[in-house]
Amino acid sequence: MEFVHDQLATGRKLRILTVVNTFSRFSPVIDPRFSYRGEDVVRALERI
Repeated sequence: MEFVHDQLATGRKLRILTVVNTFSRFSPVIDPRFSYRGEDVVRALERI
C-alpha cells in the first residue's frame, strides 16, 4: 500500500492510493483523490 503523487497542469495536486499484491501483481485498489483523510483509507481497505 502506498500513495502516488502527481500534479495536474492547473497546479492541483493529486494523490492515488494503490494496493498491490506483490506475488500476483494484482491491484485490488487504485483510488485517486485530491485529498485523503484517514477514514477514506479505511473505507478503501474495507472494500477489499
